[in-house]
Amino acid sequence: MLTLERHTKEPKKLKQILNSVIGNLKRRETMVTVSSLHRLNNSSQVKAFADVIFYQQVLVKGVKVIESKDNTLFVAMPSQKSKDGKWSDTVALLDKVSKEQLRIAVLKAYNT
Repeated sequence: MLTLERHTKEPKKLKQILNSVIGNLKRRETMVTVSSLHRLNNSSQVKAFADVIFYQQVLVKGVKVIESKDNTLFVAMPSQKSKDGKWSDTVALLDKVSKEQLRIAVLKAYNT
């Protein structure tokens, strides 16, 4: 692991390392990858389940493709029913960019 104290006497070296890290992050164009998609052939509002990999590090199973009443598709995170009967997401994305990347990746996989 990189420690800042170790490189304080070498600002050029620190700058090179930071530029390398930033470059690696910029090259990670695909932050969300659909590893599998299972379509359901029924009259349910749930049209498919997807397994999604985030940042090549985390696998989330059970992401849903749902058809709304006005026939538009949307993506929902996995959820579970609590003891009081309410449904809650088991995984939550905290930023808009990740949510949008998820939506695009899952719907693209569903439509191909």
